[in-house]
Amino acid sequence: MASGCNSPLEMAALGRPFHLGMFYDCRADNLIPGLTLWDSEKLDKDMRVKPKPSTKFTMVAGDTLSQKASSLGVDAALKASFMGGLVKVQGSADYLNDNKSSRREARVSLLYKATTEFKELTMNQLSTDNIQHRHVIDKGLATHVVSGILYGANAFFVFHQEVSEDENMQKIQGNLNVIVNKISFCIDGQGALALADSDRKTVNKFSCTFHGDFRLDTNPTTFEEALKVYGDLPKLLGPKGENAVPVMVHLLPLSSIDSKASQLVCQISLRLVFEVESILENFKELNMRCADVLKSPVGLNFPHINNRVRRFEASISEFRLGLERILSTKLPLIRGGGEDEAALANVLEKMAESPFKRQRLNQWMDAVVQEANTIKGLAHVLKNTELVSCDVFTEKVYGSEKALVFVFTSMESADPYLEELENHLKGLPYSESRAESKRWYKIKEVMDRMRHKAKAFGEFALANKELERESLRFLAVEMADENHKDATVHFYEDGFLSSESFELPSKPCAVTQTGATITSVFLKFTPASVGAENVSEYRVEVCEKGQEQWRYLQAQDGLATITGLKPNAEVSVRVRAVTEVGVGPASADVSMKTLVCFTPGDLRASCTSTNICARWTRPAEVNQHMRYQRPHLIFFLIDDQPLNWTLSPSALWDTSVQAAIRVGDWKLLTGDPGHGDWVPPQLFPSLPGRWWNLERSVSSWHKSPEYRGVWLFNVSADPYERWDVSERRPDVVETLLRRLVHYNSSAVPVRFPPDDSRADPRRRRGAWEPWEEEEEEEEEAERASTQHKTKKKKKRRGKCHLCKLKAFFHKLDMNLI
Repeated sequence: MASGCNSPLEMAALGRPFHLGMFYDCRADNLIPGLTLWDSEKLDKDMRVKPKPSTKFTMVAGDTLSQKASSLGVDAALKASFMGGLVKVQGSADYLNDNKSSRREARVSLLYKATTEFKELTMNQLSTDNIQHRHVIDKGLATHVVSGILYGANAFFVFHQEVSEDENMQKIQGNLNVIVNKISFCIDGQGALALADSDRKTVNKFSCTFHGDFRLDTNPTTFEEALKVYGDLPKLLGPKGENAVPVMVHLLPLSSIDSKASQLVCQISLRLVFEVESILENFKELNMRCADVLKSPVGLNFPHINNRVRRFEASISEFRLGLERILSTKLPLIRGGGEDEAALANVLEKMAESPFKRQRLNQWMDAVVQEANTIKGLAHVLKNTELVSCDVFTEKVYGSEKALVFVFTSMESADPYLEELENHLKGLPYSESRAESKRWYKIKEVMDRMRHKAKAFGEFALANKELERESLRFLAVEMADENHKDATVHFYEDGFLSSESFELPSKPCAVTQTGATITSVFLKFTPASVGAENVSEYRVEVCEKGQEQWRYLQAQDGLATITGLKPNAEVSVRVRAVTEVGVGPASADVSMKTLVCFTPGDLRASCTSTNICARWTRPAEVNQHMRYQRPHLIFFLIDDQPLNWTLSPSALWDTSVQAAIRVGDWKLLTGDPGHGDWVPPQLFPSLPGRWWNLERSVSSWHKSPEYRGVWLFNVSADPYERWDVSERRPDVVETLLRRLVHYNSSAVPVRFPPDDSRADPRRRRGAWEPWEEEEEEEEEAERASTQHKTKKKKKRRGKCHLCKLKAFFHKLDMNLI
C-alpha cells in the first residue's frame, strides 16, 4: 500500500473475487461481497476498458516470504495482513503458502505473468447522488471502493528435488536454476525444450507443483508435464482474454466521496512488519529442521529424540498460532486508530523476554541436531548393523538364531527448556530455568567409551557380514538399562537374552614371523586384550602372493606354523579370534616368506673308519624350478649328544614334515609314516571294509591307522618299535623336536635322479612292483639258460629275484583270502 492513507491505493488481488464498485475495508483487508457503491447497470454503462496485453517470464530462486510477495506485487501492509491470517489467498497466490518441507530440498520457481485489459470507473460515478447501500458507509463497514481492475493471470511452476546426504546441495540447486532458466527463452511452440542427455537425466528427478489462475484438467507433477502446460498457457486465457481474472486492483477512499466515511488512520510501520516476518520465518525454519530430524533414521528409531522434537514442534506451532491471532486482532485496531502501534511493539518485546525468544529456540534446536548427528556418526561406525526402533526390535530378534545388539542405554534425560515452553503456553509465571546439566554427547569420557564400543561392534559385524541374517543379525537400538551406562552389547540366542554385557574380542596384535623353512613359516602373536573370555580359539588366515583365496589354520597359545608352502614364497598372514557368536576382526596383514631353496655345488665326500665328511659350495643363484624335498629323506639322524644337552629356544618343528632322529635310547619320527597299504587297494570280501591295512592294529599303544604327527620309541626296551610313548614322555618329544629344528636350519635339498618311466605302475596292472634292472636280469637269465641247456636239460631253472618276489605276494594274497 502507499504511505498516504487517504490516497488511492493499488494492491494485488491475490486470487480474491474483486468487482468494480465493490466495498473494501483496508483496516482488515476484507472484501464486502454482494454490495456495490453504485447500481450495477450504471457501472456497466460508465465503465471504461483499456487493452493491456503483456506477457512476462520470471524465475524465483528464493523461498522467503519477502521474495514470494515481491513476485506477486504484494506490499508490506498486505503482507502483514497475510501473516496475521486476515487475507485468504487463492489461485496463483497460494504460492505464498508453498514452503519448503526440508532444508535438503532444492527448489526454484518459474513465474508466468500475463495481462489482458484494464477496467475502471468514469468520473460520472463519483457523485453522491448515485450512491446506493449508504448504510455501509454510515456504519463504517468499509474504507474504500474498487475503482479499477487489471485483468490477466499468473502461474507458478515450483520445481523441487529432495537432496540426499550424499549429494551436493549447492550443485543440485545450481543445476536446477540453470535448467529452469532455459525454459523462458528456449521453449518452442510445441512446449518442447532442447536438452542434453545429461540435463534430461537431471530433470527426470525434478517434481513440479503448480499454482495458477488457469483451469487445468490435471495439474503437472513432472518436468515434462510442466513444459507442456507452460507452452499452452497463452491459449488458456481464451481468444479474447475471457478467462482472465483480477490480478491488481485500484481502491478509492470512501472519504473522498463522503467525508463521514471511515478512514484508514495509519499503517503498521515497516520496522514492525519486518520484525514479525523475521519471527515467522524463523518458526518456518525451525519447522523444517524438526521435519529433517524426525524423518532421519535417528529420529525414526530413537524415542528420546523423536519425543523431544515433537514436543518442541507442537509448542512453537501453538505459539505461532497465538501470535497470528494477536496480529489479526491488533492490525485492524491500529489501522483504524483504536490502538497505538506501541501495543504491537509491546507484544513483540514480551516475546523477546519469554522462553520463545529466537536465541533460545535456535540454541535448543542446534543442540538436538548436534545430538542427532552424534548418534548418526556412531551408527555409521556400526558397519553391517541395522538401526531399529523399539517397536520392531523384538520381531527382529525373534526372527534370528543369534543376534548381537548394540544398545544405547543412557540417552533419555529431563529437558527443562521444553517444560519452560509448555508452562509459558499454559500461562504459568516464567522464570529462567537453572543451568542445564551437560548432555551425554558433550562429555568427552562418555563419548570416548561409546566410540570405542561402537568401533569394536562395527568391526565384529563387518567380519561376519557373509553370514545369513537368519543365523546372525546385528542390530542397534535405544533401550533403557540402568545397570550399564552409555552403551552395552546384548547377545540373544533363539530370542532369549543370553548376555546383557557381551564383551567383543579385540584384534590380535604383534603378529611376527619367528622362523621359516623352505616350505613353512613360524609365527607368534599377542592374543586379544579385550573380550578374551569369549574367545574359543584363534584362526590364522593365509593368502599366497598373487592369489585371492585365503586358507585357514588353527593357532595354539599364540603360536602357529604354516606348512605346505613353496620355497621363497611370500604370503600375507593375519590372525583373528573365534567366538561362539562369530569371528572377530582380523589383525593387520603381515608379509612372511619361506627360505630360499638352493642347489649346492661342488659336492665332495671323504670317509674314515668311523666318520663320513661332506663338503659343498653355496650357489650364487636361486633355482626356482628345481625339484626339492624336505630333509626327512636323509635317513634318520643319530645324535651322540646327551639328552640333557640344551639348545637356545627356537621355532617349533613342523610335525607334518617326515623326519627322524635318534638320541641314546630314544628315536623320534614326525610326519605320516604310511601304513603299508596296497596300491591299488586289494579287494578282500571276507574282511571288514573295502580294503585292509596290513599294519592295522587294534592296540591303542600300537601304530594306529589314525593320522599322527609324532612317534616316540624306546629302541632299547622296544627294538621292534611297536609301542609309541610320545604321549607319555612329552618332555623327550619337545627336546628332540628342538634338535630337529637346530639341525634342519643348515639342511640343504636332496638332489634327485631323473624320473624313470619304468617305475610307472600302469605298466604292471596298476601295482607298485620292483622294477630296477628288470630287463637286464631277464636277459642274463636267458643267456645262462642257453649256455647250460645241453648239460642241464632235465634240471629246472631257478627263478630270478623278481619272480620270487612276485610269487611271495601271490601266496600272501591267497593266505589272506
